Amino acid sequence: MGTGVGIVCRGADGAVVWGISRQERLELEPREAEAMAVLVGVQEALHRGLNKVMVEGDCLEVIEALKKRKQGRNEFYAIISDILELSCNFNSIAWSFVGRKFNRVAHGLAHVRPWRFGERRWDARLPENITDLVEFDSINRM
Repeated sequence: MGTGVGIVCRGADGAVVWGISRQERLELEPREAEAMAVLVGVQEALHRGLNKVMVEGDCLEVIEALKKRKQGRNEFYAIISDILELSCNFNSIAWSFVGRKFNRVAHGLAHVRPWRFGERRWDARLPENITDLVEFDSINRM
């Protein structure tokens, strides 16, 4: 069917600032999809002029590759390389692993219905079926 990625940006207070859902015909391996979500998020953060960013992800392999600046010769490492190259544009950027139970909003956005190829964006107010996940993630983060 394809691949979906979801990205959520939260402010320092934990409130949702914006979200993105990208659903594509291209089928990626899970780690590539997770890396693609980070890439899209970093691109959007740059576009919005953010200069201090904490990237949280629930794929340990992606977070470790970014922290250790790993290199390789496949699609996964090409995406990691793109992320690292863009990360030089921030005053501060950090990578943090979070369990899936703390990342349900991003997962929900990756699979938001109706499935529609392309990209959808929201400022602060995410789709209704994602709102409960925002509250759940916020409670679990405390």
